[in-house]
Amino acid sequence: MCSKLVVLSSIGLSERMLADWFSAVPQTSRKCGRKIASLKMTLSGSCLCGGIQYEITGPLTDVYHCHCSMCRKLHAAAFRTCAKVQASDWRTIKGEELLKTYESSPGEFKVFCSTCGSSIHTRFTEKPEVYALPLGTLDTDPGVRPGRHVFVGNKAPWYEIADDLLQFTENG
Repeated sequence: MCSKLVVLSSIGLSERMLADWFSAVPQTSRKCGRKIASLKMTLSGSCLCGGIQYEITGPLTDVYHCHCSMCRKLHAAAFRTCAKVQASDWRTIKGEELLKTYESSPGEFKVFCSTCGSSIHTRFTEKPEVYALPLGTLDTDPGVRPGRHVFVGNKAPWYEIADDLLQFTENG
């Protein structure tokens, strides 16, 4: 297997996403080479009202379902599915003026749309280079899937986890 393919699959891209990437490469460059290594996937997302649109040009990592009470309240749901993304891979393409922040705990800032309230991402004082992205605002398939449930000790009592993913009482 091509070492570039191994690198791409190791960051959590699905087989379909990899196939789509390779089908976009001209036949002559399908061998392990620079063109394949330089390909970038662009993900796009938006808020409910469409006032904010963003793009992500790097990989999403550490995908998980969070059942903490803060995430449940913020998303009005049983849990939040999120991933980490490098801040340098994020670009707001529309609606920068609509982005508002709320400091939910010291050094943790929830960024949301001031018009519709959609949660856009979370930024951290301690790690400004990383955003936590709730996957619900993505308009494209990220090609990654959650690997675990965290804070299941705080999960909604009316929700039963029905998959085989690892479960952690706190942050795992």
